Amino acid sequence: MDRAERYWKHQAIADSYFSCSSSSPKHADEVEIFNSLETLGEHIVVDFGIGGGRELDWINKLKNTTRIIGVDYSERTLTQCQRLSVKSPKPLTLLVDDFRQMDSLTVLLDGDSSRKAFLFLANVFGNLEICERLEVLKKTSSFMKQEDRLFLYLFKRSRTKGEMTAEAQYYQKYYSGLDQVVIKELFGSEPSYYYDFEENNVVTACNEGPVVFSHRWEESEIRSVVEQAGLKIEKIKEGNHAFVAIAKV
Repeated sequence: MDRAERYWKHQAIADSYFSCSSSSPKHADEVEIFNSLETLGEHIVVDFGIGGGRELDWINKLKNTTRIIGVDYSERTLTQCQRLSVKSPKPLTLLVDDFRQMDSLTVLLDGDSSRKAFLFLANVFGNLEICERLEVLKKTSSFMKQEDRLFLYLFKRSRTKGEMTAEAQYYQKYYSGLDQVVIKELFGSEPSYYYDFEENNVVTACNEGPVVFSHRWEESEIRSVVEQAGLKIEKIKEGNHAFVAIAKV
C-alpha cells in the first residue's frame, strides 16, 4: 500500500469526511453538472471517489437519477457514507473498489443497459498520478455507450506563482490539524505543504516525501487526456475555481 492509499484509508480521514459531508453544499461550479444531469434523461449515477458522500444531498434532488453507485477504495469512508445514506430516497449501492482497476464495478455493471453518468467530482481525478489518469479514463470509457456521459470537475491552475504558493498555504491552514494526527501516526513526522511548480500539484508531504497531492489543470491538458482515452469533449465550462468537462464516446 503506497503512502497516499494509507493516508486516504486512515480512520481520522473518514471521520473528517463525514463531518464535512453531512453539512456541505455542492461546490459553486458543480451547478453546471447538476444542470446537465437534469437534462440527461433517466440515468444511473456512478460516483468515483464518493468518500463520505458530500454530494448525495444534491444528487438525490435530480429528478432523472434513478440509482446511485458510489465507488471508493476506503471502506472506512464508505462506512461513514452509509450513515448519510439512510436519508437517501434513491437506491444507493456502495462499492469498496479501487477505480484504478474497477474490478467490482465491472462485475456490477455487466449486462446493465441503463443510461449512466460517470462522475469524478471535487478534483478526485486530479489526485491520480499522471501515469494512472489515461488508464482510468480508458477503463471508464469501456463502460460507456453513446447515450452515457462522463463528468470531470477539475480545479483550475492559478496564473501566478504567488497564487500557487497561496494555495499550499491554504492547505496548511485548513488541513494541518488533521494531518498532524494522520501523518504523525503513519509516517512519524510533521506534515509539510508546498506547490510543485513542475507538476502543478499542491502537495502534502512527510519527511519521506510526498503523501498526497491535488493537481491544478489547464483546459488544453484536460482536452488532451480525454481525447487520448478515445473520448470526445462535448463541453468544457470554466468556472471561478474549476473546470467542468463533459465527455462522451
